[in-house]
Amino acid sequence: MDTNAQHYSYDQVPYPDLSYVQTHPDRLATLGTLLGMKPVPIDHCHVLEIGTASGANLLAMAMVLPLSTFVGMDISEVQIKKALDAIEAIGLTNISFHQMDILDITPEFGQFDYIIIHGIFSWVPPLVQEKLLDICQHNLTPQGIAYISYNTYPGWHTMDIIRNMMIYRTRDAVTPAEKSAQSRKWIIFMGDALKDKPDSAYAAVFQNYLNFRKNQTEEFDHAVLLHDELEALNQPFYFYQFIEQAEQHSLQYLVESDFPTVMPNGLSSEVLNYLGQIAHSTVELEQYFDFLRNQSFRCTLLCHADINVDRRLSIQPVREFYVSSTAHTLKVSPERAEIGIETFEGIDGSLFSTNHALTKAAFHYLLDSKPERIHFDVLLQQAASSLNMTQVTSYDTAALAGNLLQAFAYSLNLIEFHTFAPPMTTVVSERPLATAYSRYQARQQPNNTTLIHTRVQLDNFSRLILSQLDGENDFAVLLNFLVELVETKIVALPNVEQMSPEELRKMVTTQLELTLEGFAKSGLLVS
Repeated sequence: MDTNAQHYSYDQVPYPDLSYVQTHPDRLATLGTLLGMKPVPIDHCHVLEIGTASGANLLAMAMVLPLSTFVGMDISEVQIKKALDAIEAIGLTNISFHQMDILDITPEFGQFDYIIIHGIFSWVPPLVQEKLLDICQHNLTPQGIAYISYNTYPGWHTMDIIRNMMIYRTRDAVTPAEKSAQSRKWIIFMGDALKDKPDSAYAAVFQNYLNFRKNQTEEFDHAVLLHDELEALNQPFYFYQFIEQAEQHSLQYLVESDFPTVMPNGLSSEVLNYLGQIAHSTVELEQYFDFLRNQSFRCTLLCHADINVDRRLSIQPVREFYVSSTAHTLKVSPERAEIGIETFEGIDGSLFSTNHALTKAAFHYLLDSKPERIHFDVLLQQAASSLNMTQVTSYDTAALAGNLLQAFAYSLNLIEFHTFAPPMTTVVSERPLATAYSRYQARQQPNNTTLIHTRVQLDNFSRLILSQLDGENDFAVLLNFLVELVETKIVALPNVEQMSPEELRKMVTTQLELTLEGFAKSGLLVS
């Protein structure tokens, strides 16, 4: 259905300035290595991002990987100008941005080890889709990896219901703001109108969508809504259809950027036995997974068709990786504790249990060190040391690598592997340092990108502090700066009128200490 669908220019309504951890070359290189490829090391690589918007994703990468080169292109003149302004402000020399049409990219544009195409493929005409795959074929180095995200069926059949309703409801809207406001209001109306039908699958469609949207700010939601659900072109694909199209360009399926989604997690042995009988390829099997999981979005990695992809997971690459974890320990029953079983839980509810002493010690070391990335050899040594093990057997080493790989296959919130560790610290130094780009972002917007390429949302107080972390200002300078801002009412803090100067200084001191510790735990401080 296309009832007077409108396209809103990215110059008129720019897309939010965001980073995407799933697109990072480190993620791509790690998965390529795990599956038998020899990807170019990311600290000396060439990266192209098509549809770079204002460059936030690429700028954060370039800041942390100074010996690699980055090229971003976008058709939006307004957004490219913003990206160029950022380059000038922070003085980066290993990145360039180009305002151009995708169709104008030729093999002469350059060869790239990693190509990122996020949020583009489903939203452009078939001619441009073919061109994007052609670019991946001709501009990707022999061991290169391309990332392409797109909407997928069957999950988008449900989203089509919502999209078509919003397009119809807003068919007479004149401005982008009016269109997005009417759309949000209509979905809220539908959710309220159907809230007395808790057992209705139809009602659940709207409630699930509202839950998805509720944590987004109106400004952010406005742009995303217009360019995602309400974009004039929005073509989902079945996974197998996308891969068939890629294969016509001498490309093959590598894996999904979110590795656990390709694993049979949560499926019974009976289901897996049946799928094993009817699926004759990896693509067929994953298509059946999509049917079972109602998949609506994929972040697919492609490589050249002549690459020998080895899908037999081995612990050997694990021993070359850095490891990190964002999990926490979970209280277990006395019976399980008595036999030495300990359980670790990811923020997504995923669980990993083990009674292997070295694995438990390694997990605890990772949790104490998070969000730092620890090389496997160092992790092995530290875990063994905590257990007073003077010698580690090959069995224990293999068991640790195997358990980490198993947890990684369950959820990236349990274990994540990396080929690279950024220059970050979890300790607040005498003169804390944030990257020039983080400081620049802090002056521009609440969203900030960490050294590990995750996003954090900062309040105004935190942004003021982060913007001053140039490695020159010590705690006393930062404190005096903040106290003066509060005293002159440039920064508003609660109940300051009733405080003495000493009480105010004490309160600001506490807030500054907590904020700096939060920066360190988030991965915002440079070592």
